[in-house]
Amino acid sequence: MVEIVKYQFPDNKKMYLFERRDNNTWKIKTRSTPSFPSKLIHLEEDIMQLRRKMEREFLSGHAFTSAVVIDTSCLLDIKINEFMKMKQQMNGS
Repeated sequence: MVEIVKYQFPDNKKMYLFERRDNNTWKIKTRSTPSFPSKLIHLEEDIMQLRRKMEREFLSGHAFTSAVVIDTSCLLDIKINEFMKMKQQMNGS
């Protein structure tokens, strides 16, 4: 199974794709930053993907306090915060 996590550092113009392979190795790719509305759509997709991942991890027997669930939860928090900031910027708040 291949797991892909997207992240953009706030002060950077590139998006980083972290791809984890079955053998637990990581491959890092970069992409130029998408447009503002497109970015919101990507964030929504990332949020849904991370929520599903966290649910799968919990249903497969991992406790909410396990490292894998906490890591996913932290990524989810970051994505939700980014999404909310962008929504506020779009609404002029």
